Amino acid sequence: CPSLSAMRVAAALAFAAAADPSAAASIRADSWLSDFSESGTSDPTDGRRVHVVLDDVALSDAQIASVTVNGHEGIGLEKGGDVTYLDWFRAHGNVATKQVWLSFHTRNAALQGALSVVVTDTAGQTAFSGSVTPVAPGVVVSYVTTRNGGTEAVIHLHGNAAGTVTQVMYDGHPVALPAGVGAVPEGGHVAIAVPGVQKAAGEVWTAVVTVDGANVAYGGRVMPERFPIEVWPTSSDCPLPGANEGNANFLKQVGIDSVFYDGSNFQGKCGKDFPTVVEALPQSNWFHVFVGKDDLATIPSPARGQAVDAVLIGDEVDGKIDADHLLGKLADSLAAMKTAPEVPVYQGSKTNHNVGAFSGITDVQGSDAYSAACAPTMAKVTQTLPLQYPYFYLRNARDNHAPLPMWGYSQLYSSAWGYQANSNELAAQIVMTALSGSKGLMMFQSKADEFSKHDYPTWQAAIMNIRGVSEILRTGDVGGVKFATSSKLNLEIQMETFLTPEKLLVIVLNTNAEGYSNLLCHTGISKHWTFKDHKVSTTTLDLTSAPGVASVGNWQEIVNGVAGPVSDVGISGATGTVTLTDIHLKEKSPIARFFVADVAGKGMDFSSSVVV
Repeated sequence: CPSLSAMRVAAALAFAAAADPSAAASIRADSWLSDFSESGTSDPTDGRRVHVVLDDVALSDAQIASVTVNGHEGIGLEKGGDVTYLDWFRAHGNVATKQVWLSFHTRNAALQGALSVVVTDTAGQTAFSGSVTPVAPGVVVSYVTTRNGGTEAVIHLHGNAAGTVTQVMYDGHPVALPAGVGAVPEGGHVAIAVPGVQKAAGEVWTAVVTVDGANVAYGGRVMPERFPIEVWPTSSDCPLPGANEGNANFLKQVGIDSVFYDGSNFQGKCGKDFPTVVEALPQSNWFHVFVGKDDLATIPSPARGQAVDAVLIGDEVDGKIDADHLLGKLADSLAAMKTAPEVPVYQGSKTNHNVGAFSGITDVQGSDAYSAACAPTMAKVTQTLPLQYPYFYLRNARDNHAPLPMWGYSQLYSSAWGYQANSNELAAQIVMTALSGSKGLMMFQSKADEFSKHDYPTWQAAIMNIRGVSEILRTGDVGGVKFATSSKLNLEIQMETFLTPEKLLVIVLNTNAEGYSNLLCHTGISKHWTFKDHKVSTTTLDLTSAPGVASVGNWQEIVNGVAGPVSDVGISGATGTVTLTDIHLKEKSPIARFFVADVAGKGMDFSSSVVV
């Protein structure tokens, strides 16, 4: 398994309390895969992203005229600034909650330690002036989202190292911690439900956590409460209602509910008016779209919120870390947020070394990396490519972008490679998106004339199972509980646990495969992975790593998207340690298995709150 390298910030940053009580900040170092070198990139040892939260500052985005950090202006950077000090800078406010969230990335040593922050509003008044020291804590906020129509928030804490949590604030208000939560062990995880909120897509949220006596701050924009299952289609397929109904029906049959097009391409290839087609999509009760940056202004506001999953401002944007690449994407992102605040902004990536510098420019960070059919990769052609290569890239992108969401790509069918992958190769990569912590499933590419040539039900089953647990994946987070297994991780199997306040999800994927070479495949030799059946004899789940969890029970398995009883796997224990025995994985179906349990919290019982 490639090791995930990250620069450790100076000791003065770690566990240091913010100097001003109305400001708090967090810092994270860029992460990369040290086992996968890439041409034209270098290890980002000095890259780091900072979040700052200012409390009791009632400004909207439009009312923020200037923000300086150690005297360096962040507002307007996208209009032609340089990246000597700030690679990019975002400032967002929520008047109702009196919270301002600042976010930026830097590679400059001058922006370490205590930071002087000055915020000026459009009336020329100083809204904030003070000092804040970013903190790199052991226990981090790993993910934040909403559910139940924006009336409840969910905050995830994860122990990158052991730490003690004494307070959590959401939008400036204290949150009731689950019983038993305080000391979080290394590798531990806490999922906190925050009822009584009222959030809408595009609004700013903030979270400030007191860890080992230090206030640590995070922020973001609220996402629509949806787990998109998207495909980038062959342009001439036109698989949307109002265009090619047959191709649209097939995508719906296999569980795909979102399609990317930019308007001019759709008009040229499909002969239909894109805004008109998008405006009618809510009537389908199924289809949504990803759109290009020039399409937002052409789609009426009600349809934007109902049918548009995201605006895609760029694919594989991280080829270079320079002003053109960084500030160009920043300009596109900020313009899209201004045009349609309710629509998430998405950008893709292709590297593991540069992605950290770009993560945070948009609401959603994407990544694509494929391991079959001689698909192009960033890895050197002479390097042995593991089947798990996509997972490593996706998880690295997720870790850089957290606590904001990552939507990862899986390989499908495309003329971009010389031949097509087998169905189990595709199913495995689809499941890897979920294992990586992705909050959506993206696929490249759909090609209508290829579907009937291949055993699509194998990868369709993977999509349907992800659909069946999509709300757990969207509201939960990876690393839910620590586990141990008798099988070899990242060789024979891949496995992950996901925790929500009410559910525990366990996904196990068969990666017991060999025979593929990303070098020899170009010669027609070693073109495919050959999978073998595998039995996971024993897996143990350590519930003590989740301080808020008292017990689990009522186990079910998701098969073709439907929850049912677990029939052939032994499950023993409900508290402390839970043991799963004899999980059988097939070379094709089921190549992965999805198990869900109800969670009872300490002092409370959530087991009937969420139904899979």
